[in-house]
Amino acid sequence: MKCLLKNVTIEKEYKQRMIYGILLESCRDGVCETYGIATWKRIVQDLNFEHETFTTLGRYDETVIERVAECE
Repeated sequence: MKCLLKNVTIEKEYKQRMIYGILLESCRDGVCETYGIATWKRIVQDLNFEHETFTTLGRYDETVIERVAECE
């Protein structure tokens, strides 16, 4: 029983560390609108993203948005 509860807790913590792509798409739109598409392309390259967009219902590590915000 303890094992099952422990696994549920771990799964819950894991889910809390993920964000949906729709939030990252909003971030991308904000960067493009404020700083231009060239800036977004540079961020994508600097952070080694596979693609320039995110799947809106896809789940991504929450650190992605922090890494984008820290880009210079």
